Amino acid sequence: MKKTILLLILFVLVFSMYSCSPAKNNEAETENSNMADSADIVIVNNAEIYDDYAVLPLCETLTSLGFNLTWLDNDHATFVCNEVEYRISISEKTLTKSNGDENYLTCAPGNAHFVCEVRNGTLMVDDNTVQCLFQTFLDYPVRISIDYDENVIIIEKQ
Repeated sequence: MKKTILLLILFVLVFSMYSCSPAKNNEAETENSNMADSADIVIVNNAEIYDDYAVLPLCETLTSLGFNLTWLDNDHATFVCNEVEYRISISEKTLTKSNGDENYLTCAPGNAHFVCEVRNGTLMVDDNTVQCLFQTFLDYPVRISIDYDENVIIIEKQ
């Protein structure tokens, strides 16, 4: 009787550990299976993908999502989202409202891999910061997932 109870407890523990493990590949497969049905999905090919996060080129990601960036010079661009104009400065690593000074490229709460840096003239930002930017400041909710098999980032407008 004791062995049966121990085996049952062991089985429950093993099953619960398996069901709580991250399903990164399954999530990516689900995203890929839904891609043909949605016009609100963007694939970012030129991201840097690491074990549990990714780094994306911010301006190129915005353009891929359909935002029209107006370049004022090689360092500054503007775009409009939800009837609000925003300004990007590559060298200052900022994204602000056009008449504001609060930088929206800040570390998202709980983000263990904050990246906001300029590489070869391109402003690179981690995926958690991009998601927080869109959902919190731009009021343009997206879901970002990493497809490790295809080595791409999938962004879906919610």
